Amino acid sequence: MKKKKPEAPRFQAYCERTKGVMFMPSSDWLGLASSTGVYVEIDLAKTPFSGLTLNPNYSIAVLKQASSDNIELEVYREDPNDALAGTPINLDIYSVYNAIPSTWVLSDIVQAASTDADQNLDDFIAGQTMFIKWASSDIADHHIPDFPAHVKAILKKKRSS
Repeated sequence: MKKKKPEAPRFQAYCERTKGVMFMPSSDWLGLASSTGVYVEIDLAKTPFSGLTLNPNYSIAVLKQASSDNIELEVYREDPNDALAGTPINLDIYSVYNAIPSTWVLSDIVQAASTDADQNLDDFIAGQTMFIKWASSDIADHHIPDFPAHVKAILKKKRSS
């Protein structure tokens, strides 16, 4: 008999609503993020970000391996409204977690979400990749005049292939 996939709807809804988390099964994420390198383009079509790719202003998404345990997802899109100010590119950054962030107190979240800290929750968390968007105020350059060099290199390589 096939083992039931763990679900934690109250925990998930609480984290989405109060912490801005987007969830994705880790097995799906690892299949997308298996490339190596400091900066790697990623196809958002099969992620919680797939809607962004439908936006005609969407440009590119890049994984940044900031350190051995710190991965960031950079999403770039052109914004014609900001072009007049000389900063036509918007940058959104998401921290990527394969475990509960160390700053979270799980027992507090469990209580606030009216759920149980049990094996099902542990299994659910272990099987998820979480994306947490940085606040625009935490990004030194949310509005930028041009793509950074690492993104230009990826775009150039993409155009030439």
